[in-house]
Amino acid sequence: METAHLAGMQFVDIVLGQDFCDVKVEEPDVTRLVDVERDYPHDVAALREQCRHRKDEGSEFTLNHGTLRFRVTAMNEERGPIWFLSRIDAHMRPIYQLPLPRDFVAYTLRPRLQGLLLITGGFGAGKTTAASSLFCHRIATLGGTGVALEDPTGEVCMAGRHGQGRIIQIPISRDRGGYHVALQLVRRSRADFILIGEIRDATTAIEAQDIANTDMPVIATMHASSIEETFDKYQAYLRGGHASSAEANARLAASVAGIVHLTKEYVRAPGGQAVARYVPRCLVLDRTDATCLGAIGKIRDGNFVGLNDDIDLQAARRARGT
Repeated sequence: METAHLAGMQFVDIVLGQDFCDVKVEEPDVTRLVDVERDYPHDVAALREQCRHRKDEGSEFTLNHGTLRFRVTAMNEERGPIWFLSRIDAHMRPIYQLPLPRDFVAYTLRPRLQGLLLITGGFGAGKTTAASSLFCHRIATLGGTGVALEDPTGEVCMAGRHGQGRIIQIPISRDRGGYHVALQLVRRSRADFILIGEIRDATTAIEAQDIANTDMPVIATMHASSIEETFDKYQAYLRGGHASSAEANARLAASVAGIVHLTKEYVRAPGGQAVARYVPRCLVLDRTDATCLGAIGKIRDGNFVGLNDDIDLQAARRARGT
């Protein structure tokens, strides 16, 4: 009798304990937990052994198991360690398969693009796939060197030649200074495009903004529930570096080139199964376009709520093809 494998099951994440293995199955209105300890004993035992074996690598690492790949976060409860395995489905996609407006993609391909491109959303919203694919597409099209900095180890394998250019993929370790050390070095690399896996602290946010404003374009992901919250969080990061609110807003207005916020939704397919779709909400901040100057002014004033009008206006123009 053929052994059943966990890879054949549809799930998003795993919570792995000493005597249980819960997989999360997302449906339109609920997230079900299914304990697969008995159903897939060989897979569960192998995952648990890998997690135990790699405990000296720290609280976060990337794990491969057959065709499955996970970002692992390790914690401890009274009975012992618990591992949270976030399934990595991110991969490079052809640009036409991304849930992004064509004009936004074209904007990211401008040879003289400057500033910071942010791809935001919640967990599993497709941020990494979108950012990595845009990053690779620009390097393949325009050439040059792209440097990808990611903590933990890159979720998408990008290293090597891409069309006219090459991508260098650097794993980031908190034990070796995290993004701070790598970003200081990359400033002297004369790279043509930088990818930051995720901005999640003030130091990284400040340095990403500074590099994007003075040295080379940067694309990065951030966890946020909306474009408005993205600016709120980024402003807070900059204020954490002792900037006033006015100074933080001025720096954001000068450096952010565009934002895509992705939302993951589930819809019912004709057969009744739940199918995920990714809905983008975009804001282009083109300093050469007079229609964008109002949005840039709102950022400078800290009126992040007011950006929703500009987002809707750009979407309407996009729909009209103007």
